[in-house]
Amino acid sequence: MSGTTTPHTTRDLVLAAFDRPRCARDLAERTGLKYATVKSCLRRMRRRRYIKPLTIAPQARLYALTPIGRILRESLASRVQLDRPISHPEHIAWIESGSYRRAVFRVMTEPMTPREIRRRAVEYHPRLGSGHVHATLRAFSGRGIASRDTRGAWGLTQLGATVHVQMFNGGHLFTPPARSSRSPSGS
Repeated sequence: MSGTTTPHTTRDLVLAAFDRPRCARDLAERTGLKYATVKSCLRRMRRRRYIKPLTIAPQARLYALTPIGRILRESLASRVQLDRPISHPEHIAWIESGSYRRAVFRVMTEPMTPREIRRRAVEYHPRLGSGHVHATLRAFSGRGIASRDTRGAWGLTQLGATVHVQMFNGGHLFTPPARSSRSPSGS
């Protein structure tokens, strides 16, 4: 696409990474910026009301774009090639804010019984018990993300499948800028 460039300011880099709600550490990894730089940028963006916190836990606070932030990101998209934003940020933020929800949701790629789900999800959360799995599946059902069939197997609804694709099949928005122009010797 001609006429597009890579984001060049810190704010542009962070805005470009906001395809869905994200925490500061995730933004730092996606952009290649230092964690402290991202935190400082997020404070400025929050003061200007470009973003809002979705969770209250300060250790892993998730931020989402406000309407003003979305307009700013769209204006950035006219200058820079960006992935399109996701369509269900509130569901993604809710799933990502719970470690049991993340582990269970990650493995729900096909209809499975709670026992099968637990067997697979333990890889992502070793202390996950069957009670946690059942409670998580009921919560998913309440939000319309998953449903149980007549055999007792749980599967994702159309909404759940859309959210799953957006959470786990997304790629990086752009290649982070190189830290050094020197190439390693001997390569």
